[in-house]
Amino acid sequence: MREWVPEGHLIWFLSDVVDSLDLSAIMRTYQKDDLRGRAGYHPAMMVKLILSADGHPDHDSLADFRRRHLPALADLFLQVLRLCQQAGLVKLGHVALDGSKVKANASKHKAMSYERMCRTEADLTRRESRLRKIREAKAALEAEAREQAEAKAADARQRIAEREAKEKDRGRKFGGRPPTVPDPDTAKPKPKAQRNFTDADSRIMVDGATKSFVQAYNAHAAVDEHSQVIVAATLTQRANDKQDFLPLLTQIEENLGALPRRVSADSGFFSETNLSDPLLSGVTCYVPPEQSVKEPALAEAMRERLASEEGRAVYARRKAMVEPVFGQIKEARGFRRFSLRGLCAVQAEWRLVCLTHHLLKLFRAQAGIERGSGGRKPRPQAWREHRERICPCFQSALASAS
Repeated sequence: MREWVPEGHLIWFLSDVVDSLDLSAIMRTYQKDDLRGRAGYHPAMMVKLILSADGHPDHDSLADFRRRHLPALADLFLQVLRLCQQAGLVKLGHVALDGSKVKANASKHKAMSYERMCRTEADLTRRESRLRKIREAKAALEAEAREQAEAKAADARQRIAEREAKEKDRGRKFGGRPPTVPDPDTAKPKPKAQRNFTDADSRIMVDGATKSFVQAYNAHAAVDEHSQVIVAATLTQRANDKQDFLPLLTQIEENLGALPRRVSADSGFFSETNLSDPLLSGVTCYVPPEQSVKEPALAEAMRERLASEEGRAVYARRKAMVEPVFGQIKEARGFRRFSLRGLCAVQAEWRLVCLTHHLLKLFRAQAGIERGSGGRKPRPQAWREHRERICPCFQSALASAS
């Protein structure tokens, strides 16, 4: 193969990286004493082919391997992120958060609203197969509505208890009505609540770029300013971004052992709960409040910060940091739709996509890629020097391989 592929090619770098990764979670699922059938492909080779998106061995072998080891493959995200950290590509000076709707492996035309399910249920007494699917989807929406009501009831009870404690301290009652505790047993889905028959975990969302309705998931990324490395990645069924602000920051700390000094995000991430969390005591946030925000003190302080010279400069960097990453993934690499179905599988697939983004960043940094009249050209000697200097693990991996 060395006669076919030049030394500075991405494939050699990718092979070295995989040789340096801990694949024990995949390896231990294979039994050495099981000699039935033809000899299998080596798991490390399969990982290399999945990450490079090559077409050999056949599609079924690759698809089966990915399905069998999807959680372990997704967990390699952290190992490659730490390689980026070792290579000096992660500084945690400024991290920008954003979300993007990525289409599900399902058509929005295969979704049905709860209202229509109730109507159709009465009209399909003879079409048992379809009726069964509708009833299952209807029951799932009802269960979801009960769970949401239970969460709201618990929150209302907590607010009532806090209200009563404050009234006791002050010696008199507050004006106005106390919070209402909803009854989960009477909770029903909203008439327009929908469920998709192909991928029940996906949701109808508005695509930010086209403003059209799509069957999708909401994929989030936290991007480091220094080299646009994704330092945290989450994916949810929620179109709203607010609930993903703290999980992204918590994941950054878990992944890299520290939080960034500055964090920027658009107004969709703003909430009093997010920005007053103790986790952020050492972090300066730049998150503009929406016009409808009802927390005047916190909102006013944030607006003042963003209006300062430093605030304007920091926030101006946000789009240039995080939006190109989604552009690279969606436009340059053509990843606009998930291949898998179901929330857990799609979450793992998103981490796998972000992992390959890391590999490209790491390769370009270590290959010493330079711009010229003929485009980008790798410098093989610089690539070897960077590989050996920045990632000592490559040296031991290469030594054992040879």
